[in-house]
Amino acid sequence: MSIIKYYHHRGHIEEIANRFSAFKQFNNAKIRTNSNLKWHNEHDDSISHHIQIAFFGKTGYGKSTTVNAFCGDTILKTSGIAACTRQCDSLDFELSPNCYLSLADFPGIGEDEYRDQEYLKMYGDYLSSSSVVVYVESRYERLRNRRVSVSKSFS
Repeated sequence: MSIIKYYHHRGHIEEIANRFSAFKQFNNAKIRTNSNLKWHNEHDDSISHHIQIAFFGKTGYGKSTTVNAFCGDTILKTSGIAACTRQCDSLDFELSPNCYLSLADFPGIGEDEYRDQEYLKMYGDYLSSSSVVVYVESRYERLRNRRVSVSKSFS
């Protein structure tokens, strides 16, 4: 199986650590060699190892915005009107030579049935190479569900 992610940014972990001190512990971290974490770069034929944090969720819920917030810049395209992400878009931060923390932004579910099937297959393909999965939920949806729960309890 061959899966592809598109790099939109390659930097150093200090970029994130300067914004969020919890990431300082990752500076100079080594990643255990594991075939699920190994990536082949077809452009320069290099091999690197990635701790991948995958961002999944519904269309328009802010996955790209969340990933952009880590580096404090709008690198990934966002829109409040239409779906933007059609592939796995990645921001990679070097921890140590050939070892990266990858923030992987995925297309959202709920756009239409055809794309949902395509994206669910993509999610499945990438899960084995992801160290962490973040499901991004809309704050508006969360608030709406809370109001429904509260109103049902008083019925």
